[in-house]
Order: sequence, then structure tokens, then C-alpha cells
Amino acid sequence: MTLRTVPPTRPVTVLDCGTRHLALLRRTASILVCATLLPVTASAQVRIDVELNQTALDAGLTEADVEDPVNDIIASELKLDGVTGFLDSMAKAQAMANKGMGADYASNIKKFEVGGSVSSALNGAGFSFKKGQETLPQGGFAAHVTLMGGINLGLMASKKKAFGKRFRLYGNGLYMPLPGGEAFGGTMYNMGAHLQVKIVNGADAKVTEWGGIDITTGFEYAGYQLNLKRDLPLDAPIEGGEVTWTASGDYGLAATATSIPIEVSTNVRVAIMTGYLGGALDIYTGSSDLQADLRGPIKGTVKPALKNERLGDATLAFDAAGAPDAYVPRIFAGGQLAIGPLKGYGHLNVGFNQTYGGHLGGRLAW
Repeated sequence: MTLRTVPPTRPVTVLDCGTRHLALLRRTASILVCATLLPVTASAQVRIDVELNQTALDAGLTEADVEDPVNDIIASELKLDGVTGFLDSMAKAQAMANKGMGADYASNIKKFEVGGSVSSALNGAGFSFKKGQETLPQGGFAAHVTLMGGINLGLMASKKKAFGKRFRLYGNGLYMPLPGGEAFGGTMYNMGAHLQVKIVNGADAKVTEWGGIDITTGFEYAGYQLNLKRDLPLDAPIEGGEVTWTASGDYGLAATATSIPIEVSTNVRVAIMTGYLGGALDIYTGSSDLQADLRGPIKGTVKPALKNERLGDATLAFDAAGAPDAYVPRIFAGGQLAIGPLKGYGHLNVGFNQTYGGHLGGRLAW
């Protein structure tokens, strides 16, 4: 048996502004297996045990011949060789993924609106949203989908500048299974409510408009439940051949995050184009837990004696728990194109914890 305690690592974060968010949801179901919603300051214990059978021993193999390569590939593919840093990176991306999806910073609605959006965020994942060939990604990645609606609380007021028209109330949420086709499956969910107050009225010159200054705050809740849903084969090269460990059992994550954003923003419209800019402080609380109890046979081909023979068994037990950062400052910006009440927009978030995210969406707003 080999006992390993994995030290934390700190990932380096860079930004890719890719836009194929909907297609990425199917390709990243396995990516999200470790997407804890909170930065992990967890203790993590990894126990990997390889036991050879008589066939392997008769062929001259020792436990060290197989155990070390299998240990290395398990640690690498399941990110156990830097688990605290990996979970931290996934956590930061996940917390950022739904920021700004539940409110409207561009439309200055006078009546009401409905819409939806799809988002992604990353921390330490390099200049690509693609997962690549690895079982899990090299850095943090997260995605969300939500539906939203909003209403101006002064909708029924007769006066053009009635005080109630300064207040807008928004709600958003969605519950859905993660797309299939990967080794991991589960559900994702999010919900939120936001109040937006126009503390400084803008000025409308028909062709151009300044939207004034808005303060937006509210409540956001999001989570994932993810589990290994089928056998996971992991290949490891050894001297003279290759071995495959087919892992099955429990590998699951249960995580939730609650946040309260406090945002200040403004917007400017020129004809049918609107741009907006804002700053925020996001306050977090929540919990996360990741556990694994995997087992399965090891088969291998080792020249000249063995060809796809069962060599023994391996087991792995692992757990980690995390706690959130108290707060994260953030800046955000976006642009919107409007054709009558139909509006399409893009939104970018930049967190001061080196996390980046954005979403694309559409809405009908009056």
C-alpha cells in the first residue's frame, strides 16, 4: 500500500474569451465533477492500494513495477496530485459563472422583461475552454444556464418620473440534468432574486441616452450534484507494456454556494447599441464535499509473457472538504444590441481573485 498526502498547489489563471457556450455544456459534464462552488481550504487524504495476483508475480512483476505508474496516472487524471489547488481553481470558476445573469444592466426597463442566458468561467484553464483529452481539466472551469424575468415596480405609476420607477425587481433560476455522454453525470441548479435601484436618474436625448447610476443587490444560490455513472478506464505505461485500471464505485460531489452581490453600474446608449460598466463586492457563504471510494481490476500487456491479462486489483479512497472566501471584489462590463424590444447582449466579469467569466443572452424588454 502506498499512502500519499498531496500538498496544495496554486494555479495560474489566464483568460480565453470563447463564445461557444451551448456546445460546451455537453462537452464539459465530466469537467464539472470537481467544480466545487467554494474555494477549498480543505484537508485531503489520498490512499491508493495496488495488489498483484499470482499471474503478475509469475511473470516477474513486482508491486512497485505496477503500483508506481498506476499511482501516478490516478493522481494525474483525477487531479489528486494537487487536489487543494485544483478544487480551489474549480471553485473560483464556479462561483463566478452565474454572476450578472439574474439582472439587466443595459435596458433601463420601464415595464417588464423576460430572457435567458448561458455562461462560462475559468481559473487556471489556459487560453481554451476545451477540456482536451484529460479525464478532468487542467484548471478551473464552470458553466451555467438560467432563465430570468424582471419588472419595474413603478409600472402602474401615471407620472413619468414617479419615485417607484426607480425600482426594478428581477428573478432567475433553472434546474436541469447535466448533458450525457461522459463518465460523470448529475444535476445543476441556480436561483436568485435581485433589486435594482436607480440612485441617479439618467438623461434621454432619443438617439443617445445615459442610463444614470444603478445599485443592484440580491440573493444568489447555486449548486451541483455530480457522480461517476459508469466505469472509468485509466491507462498507465509500465516498463515493457501498459496496464489499465478500470475504476468503478463512488466518486461524487455535493456542493452549494450562496452569495450576496453589491453592484454599482452605469450605461450609455447610442442608437441601438448600449454599453455598461460596473463594480461589485460579492459576499459568499456555503459548503462543499468531495468523496471517492473506487475499486477495480488491473489488466495489462507486458512483453513477452502477458497479453491483456488480469494482473490484480487497485482501490482508492479520498475525501476533501472546503470553506468559502468571505468576499471577492469584481468589475464587469458588457454590450447590448437592440431591435425594438428584442435584445441580445454579452457580459464579462473580472474577479480580483484572478477569475474570469462571461455570458451571452437574449431578452424581450419594454
